[in-house]
Amino acid sequence: MPPKSVPWIHDVSRDRAIQTPPRVAVVDTEQCAGCGLCSDVCPVDAVTINHEAHVDPDRCIGCGTCSRECPRGAIALRSVAPRRS
Repeated sequence: MPPKSVPWIHDVSRDRAIQTPPRVAVVDTEQCAGCGLCSDVCPVDAVTINHEAHVDPDRCIGCGTCSRECPRGAIALRSVAPRRS
């Protein structure tokens, strides 16, 4: 799998792209009910369910779709240190 690139976000207020630090979704297993909604919406299939959600950090692109979908707020995005080649 190729290394992750640093995501770019378009800043509409200033019509420019800004670089953001790499992020990955992290599951609070105490809060997770294992409903699977996060897995259903993940665009890169980084989330699996086995009684609770598990995020594959190598596949996660840090988009936040899973955390927005979670009804219990059990998934948060965390900044991660960039990988060195």
